[in-house]
Amino acid sequence: MRVTALSVLVRGALIALAARGADAQRQPTLELDIGSGYTAVDLDAVVGAAVHDYSHRSFAGAARLFAPMNSRSIGVELGFQHLVWYQLPENGSTIERNIRSTHVSVVFRTPLGTHVDVHAGAGIHRIDGGFDFGTNAAVRYRVPVNRTISLPLGLRADAIFAPHIVVPVTATAGLSFTK
Repeated sequence: MRVTALSVLVRGALIALAARGADAQRQPTLELDIGSGYTAVDLDAVVGAAVHDYSHRSFAGAARLFAPMNSRSIGVELGFQHLVWYQLPENGSTIERNIRSTHVSVVFRTPLGTHVDVHAGAGIHRIDGGFDFGTNAAVRYRVPVNRTISLPLGLRADAIFAPHIVVPVTATAGLSFTK
């Protein structure tokens, strides 16, 4: 195999890029994202009656702050989710309900490579004045913009253990700032 100056430069650049990507995972990181998806829930069981009209489309937004911890990161997440919308007939009229959740979670991030990572977390959701335990998992691909900013694109699933299990699955896009 013939070694040229160009091949040495290309290999050095690839090694430097890989190291820079790994370094970014070891720095404090702020992530902001929004998403849309589908919420799996048995509305008739939740409501206790047949719903008139409904939508399982979900919307979400979250902010996460990560701190390095060995090869992983640990973080806290604050988020909002619009889970479902439905209408119930009552006394000749219609009642409209939107089920929303705000939550705080502890999240662990593990890199699977330079641009891919997985998240797993658990926390408390506030729905209709009550508090419910929930878990979440996500996989994200980070599109680098520059050394400190990336655009994470991902897929996320939550399980909210309310009296009836609520499972929103969301496609997300966001902005990530690394120190």
